[in-house]
Amino acid sequence: MAAPLALGTAAAASGLFVMRWYVGLVASPAPLLVQLKAGLDGWNVLLGCAVAIVVAAAAALAGAWRRGRWCAAAGSLGFAAAAVISGPAFGDPVFTPAMMAITALVMAACPPDRRDEAAAGAAVAVVAAVLVPLTALYARALPGISTDYGSWPLLVLIAAGVILAVRNRSVGARELGATAVASPPFVAYAYTSAGDHLLPAVLAAVLPVGALLAALAVHLRRQVGSAR
Repeated sequence: MAAPLALGTAAAASGLFVMRWYVGLVASPAPLLVQLKAGLDGWNVLLGCAVAIVVAAAAALAGAWRRGRWCAAAGSLGFAAAAVISGPAFGDPVFTPAMMAITALVMAACPPDRRDEAAAGAAVAVVAAVLVPLTALYARALPGISTDYGSWPLLVLIAAGVILAVRNRSVGARELGATAVASPPFVAYAYTSAGDHLLPAVLAAVLPVGALLAALAVHLRRQVGSAR
């Protein structure tokens, strides 16, 4: 269940990176020759890996599961390496690479011959629900709102976990656990976007804490059932 969601979160986070670059390019366009002369600097590698992740994740979620997830995992590792090389110019050369590397491992760890179809559908919904409003935010099409402080993607992911739990008629331990495992790209985005705001940190803690509480509830229910 976690691997399709990880594909979705990686695609959404990478899509946000591409959108921020595009909006910045439109706002202050650089001549094409200047961009070409930049060559394989860290930012261009980051951009290329971000595009590769989006394309590979889309292919995997659309049905090309085996090749798509491996390509997305490779793109995530490339993104992590480029973020390290970019150094402080990227914003965070340690936390973001670590989160993307974890996501690559989650994608690679999934069984090669099966995926959770409900989670795959939820991943597509997460990508759309994250990218559409935040793209409008970056384009300043939402008056009165300047930033999401990294909170919106985490809110969307929490909602996806709750919806999956309702659909599966469970207490949510498995679903929230899967969303917690898939959350590193959004946690990295929140870390670099939040500034001094605590809300993203609280939201990032909701997933693992919620999964642990739900798992504890399941365990206690089983204990009571066996005692009877």
